[in-house]
Amino acid sequence: MGTPVTILSGVVVLDPAEILRRVSEGGGTRSFKGHVRKLNLPLRR
Repeated sequence: MGTPVTILSGVVVLDPAEILRRVSEGGGTRSFKGHVRKLNLPLRR
């Protein structure tokens, strides 16, 4: 049984304290720039 999912995406937090500050101030993912690394993981079929 397979899955239609072919890729997983997410972020790796580089500066947890800064991300926590931005989230607690109501910031969204756009404000994370420079403090996270985006990651895409292709899945095997």
